[in-house]
Amino acid sequence: MKSVCILLVALLCGRVNAQKPDLVISNPKIINVENGSITLNQDILIKGNVIIAISPHKKTYDKSVRIIDAQNMYAIPGLWDMHVHALWSEWFEVCNPLMVAYGITGFRDMWGELKLADTIRKKMAGGEIPFQRFIVAGGLVDGAMPIWP
Repeated sequence: MKSVCILLVALLCGRVNAQKPDLVISNPKIINVENGSITLNQDILIKGNVIIAISPHKKTYDKSVRIIDAQNMYAIPGLWDMHVHALWSEWFEVCNPLMVAYGITGFRDMWGELKLADTIRKKMAGGEIPFQRFIVAGGLVDGAMPIWP
């Protein structure tokens, strides 16, 4: 039974690694945020919007694969901003591109418009705007004499 499980895992891993990437981020310095180490001479292989492998650097890939030369660049995991106020009307149009540019792939909105959050989720799902994960708290709970309506 143990050998069957090992074979199944090996086959599944081989299948994932056998996928042909659409995009390769070639030879970045990969930062391990757990211990601060930097890994060199690796490529990040991406299919759709999923990293399918990090493998030893290759000089050439199939001509259909888009390659980003990241030799003098760094790669880190996506960042989360845990306190933003981005889900307010036009303000999101300013905040979203800035967060994406600075590597923020998820955020927690402390008080935002829930209807706007639903609209943004639909636009992200449809590919209209860059995808990010986010959590929104909703309206402010302000007490008996509220400052905000």
